[in-house]
Amino acid sequence: MKLKYNRRPMSAIAHSLVFGSMPKAANRTVVTTFRTQPGVREALEVAAGMENRSMSNLMERLAIEHCRSKGIPIAGLEADDDTRGQRGQSG
Repeated sequence: MKLKYNRRPMSAIAHSLVFGSMPKAANRTVVTTFRTQPGVREALEVAAGMENRSMSNLMERLAIEHCRSKGIPIAGLEADDDTRGQRGQSG
């Protein structure tokens, strides 16, 4: 006699409820949202373009530089991590 297996595969949410939370990447980034005036955003886009960076990477670099200048430690950040993700410069 052949038994049928009619159960659907367990979803990731159900899996985490049954077996605990699923492992996360050690260096996972988080989403941060903030409001600013349109002119500030435009200036950031220009500044990021001039440095061949994404706006996100520029904001991260600026935040790191500011925290370092104020003596605020950043957990999990090595000395050279402020250039992480910088796009190669052409020419």
